[in-house]
Amino acid sequence: MSLIVCIYVPNGIALSGDNTTSESQPAKSAQLPSKVVSSDATRKIFHLFDHFGVGVFGEDVNKNLPASHYIDDFRLHNFENPPSSPSTMATSDQRQLKSPPTTIKITCS
Repeated sequence: MSLIVCIYVPNGIALSGDNTTSESQPAKSAQLPSKVVSSDATRKIFHLFDHFGVGVFGEDVNKNLPASHYIDDFRLHNFENPPSSPSTMATSDQRQLKSPPTTIKITCS
C-alpha cells in the first residue's frame, strides 16, 4: 500500500509519500497471502518540468524496470517540448516511449 499526501497552503504545495515497496508471498495452505517488504528506498514522488509533482503507486516493476525508469524516460522524451498543463501531461502519447508502461498511470486532478 502506498501513502501519497498533497497539501496546498498559501506559500505553495507540499507533496510527500512513503518509500516502501512490498511484495505478496504465496499463501501456505489455507492462510491468506502475506506481504513482505522488499525495499525501504523506493522513489514514488517526482518533480517534472519545474511545474509538476507526480506520485506513483501500484506495481513498482513493469517489464523488469522500476517506475522511476518510465518517469525519467517521459522526462527525457518531452524535454524540448514539455507539457503545458496537467491534463496535457496525463494524456501525452506514451507510445513514443522506448518501453511504455502497461500498469503505471499518471493522474492529475
